[in-house]
Amino acid sequence: ADLLSKQLGGFKRVYVAPAGYLEELKGGGFEDTRTKGKFLTVSRLSDEKNLDILIKSFAVARQEKDLADGSRLTLDIYGEGVERVNLERLIKQYDAESFITLKGHHKMDDLYQEYSTYVSASFAEGFGLSLMEAVGSGLFIVGYDVDYGNTNFVVDGRTGILCPVDVDDRKSDKNISMLAWGIRKAVSELDNYEFVYDVAKQYLKPRVSKAWKELLK
Repeated sequence: ADLLSKQLGGFKRVYVAPAGYLEELKGGGFEDTRTKGKFLTVSRLSDEKNLDILIKSFAVARQEKDLADGSRLTLDIYGEGVERVNLERLIKQYDAESFITLKGHHKMDDLYQEYSTYVSASFAEGFGLSLMEAVGSGLFIVGYDVDYGNTNFVVDGRTGILCPVDVDDRKSDKNISMLAWGIRKAVSELDNYEFVYDVAKQYLKPRVSKAWKELLK
């Protein structure tokens, strides 16, 4: 809202209303039921989602196997799209078939809470409905420090990790190493899911409904 107001010369009044909402918060019992190393992403399998970078970054993160709590990193990728064959080939190339899985289409409502962390390699996002659903189930988020999406939901170091990125050099090795760093940092340092639920509460239906009512008055 601040950016839009600045770009358009300023407004006397700016309303903010999320583009989606949560019916309820899901999950709980985080420390007892979830494995810290279980990551997922939900995405179209398309080039702009940078899933090739995500696969490479996860393979790099997985090379250092001794995590602080003994967890082993795994990544499940939900969704379908035109890049599936290329991504299957890349997973095989990195010998990652034992810890990276293309899961296809699934109804995600009750699946998020089986994971600890949502990871994204996208350089640009809109609101990020899947990110909202993830925090609504108590997941931490790891992703690049870019406008919108990740930065809407991440309080860095508390509800997730924002990774430095060079958006002008997509194939930069630094982008891969930075996301790998964020993945491992999330496992070793993030441990209080209540912070995530505090963020998620902002997107519960009653609060979002109130925001829209204020806008439409």
